[in-house]
Amino acid sequence: MKFLRYNTDTRIYQQAAKVTLDRLTNGVTVKNNGNTVCLFNSDPLLPGESKAVGGNYGEIYTGRLDISFNVIGLTPAPVTPVNSAVVTYKFYQPGDGFDNP
Repeated sequence: MKFLRYNTDTRIYQQAAKVTLDRLTNGVTVKNNGNTVCLFNSDPLLPGESKAVGGNYGEIYTGRLDISFNVIGLTPAPVTPVNSAVVTYKFYQPGDGFDNP
């Protein structure tokens, strides 16, 4: 059986961002750790919610990842808005045929 090497990285975003992922990214998870609405590629995540985009064996994620925040729709609105999105992504290590996808 052949094994593929991979690693993970986690970053925290507190303001809108266009997240740059490793070119060999296989999967991404975003968790809203704040008290505002986190928009993950325009998909709203309420406080405490998360969303994952997982890759199958050998797949490479080539999409964009945009993060932004909004308080609209939260009742009651937080007195002190806290934006916090935890982004964890899995990426292949070079080698095993993944040097030049």
